Amino acid sequence: MRDSELVVAWQAVGDGCFRRRYRAFDLNIGVVRGSDSLLVLDTRADLREADELLDDLAYFGRPVRWVVNSHWHFDHVFGNQRFVERAAGMPGRARSAEVSPDMELWGHVELPSMLLDNEVALRSTLREFYGDERGEEFDRVVLTPPGHLVVDRNHLDLGDRGVELAHVGRGHTGNDLVVMVDDSTVVFAGDLLEGAGPPAYGDDSYPLEWADSIRALVGGAARTFVPGHGDVLSLSAARAQVDAIATVAKVIRALHATGVSVDAALDEAIDSWPYPAATLAEAVNRGYQALG
Repeated sequence: MRDSELVVAWQAVGDGCFRRRYRAFDLNIGVVRGSDSLLVLDTRADLREADELLDDLAYFGRPVRWVVNSHWHFDHVFGNQRFVERAAGMPGRARSAEVSPDMELWGHVELPSMLLDNEVALRSTLREFYGDERGEEFDRVVLTPPGHLVVDRNHLDLGDRGVELAHVGRGHTGNDLVVMVDDSTVVFAGDLLEGAGPPAYGDDSYPLEWADSIRALVGGAARTFVPGHGDVLSLSAARAQVDAIATVAKVIRALHATGVSVDAALDEAIDSWPYPAATLAEAVNRGYQALG
C-alpha cells in the first residue's frame, strides 16, 4: 500500500457511513452512525490496535453501542476483548470513545466455535509467522467471541435508521457477515470482497460457493462496497470480482471433471485463472475436497 492510499482519517462512504483504513493488515474498519450511538464493524488484531481504534472512534462524539465481527479471523476479532472491557466499566485512555454499558457484540452463529476450537493452532501459527515479539502481543489477547449470534439475518434499530446483518452464504469463511444499511447504497462486505489484491482463499474458505453467495450483493441497490481490506469498490469493480471468483470455481470444477490431479491443477490451468496461480493453491485444495 502506498502512503498516498492510506486513509488517515475517517472517510465518508455514504450518509452516516464511514471507513478508516489502517496500515496494519491494510484493514478497513467500518462505522455506521446512529441517532445517538455507533455501530462498529470489526475490532482489529490485538489490544494495542483496539486501543488505537477506540481513540480514533472518539472523533464521532458518541458511544459505541454495537460491534459486529465480519468473520472469525484474528485481524478482525482480537480487539473484541477491549470493547467488552470498556462496556463493563474498565477504565480506558482519556481520549478514547465511550463504549455503552449495554454494548452488543454480534457475529455469525458459527464464529464462536471456530475461534475457540482453533485457539491453540491459531496462536501457534501467529507466533511462528510473525515472531515472538508480535506473538506476545497476540498472546495477551483473551479470545472474546460474540454473544449475539446471527443464523441468516438480523435487523438492528440504530434509532434513526436500520441495519441488516446478513449471512449471505459461505465464501471467505463459513461465518461471514455483511452489514447493509437500510437507507444507504453502502455495503460493508468484510473479506467476501477484497480491495487489496486477489481474494484470500484460506483453508477455511469455500471457493465453489463463494460467487453464488455474494452475487446478490451486486445485483441490488448497493453502489459502494467496503471490503475488509484495501480500496473501496465501485459496483463495476465488485461485479468484476464476483465474476472472477465464479471463474475460479468453474475452472476447478472442469479440472476435477477431466481427472486432473489436485497437484497438477494449478499448472494445468495456468492460462485460465483470473488471478495469479500462486494465490489459488488453497482454492484448488478446498475445491477438490468439496468435489470428493
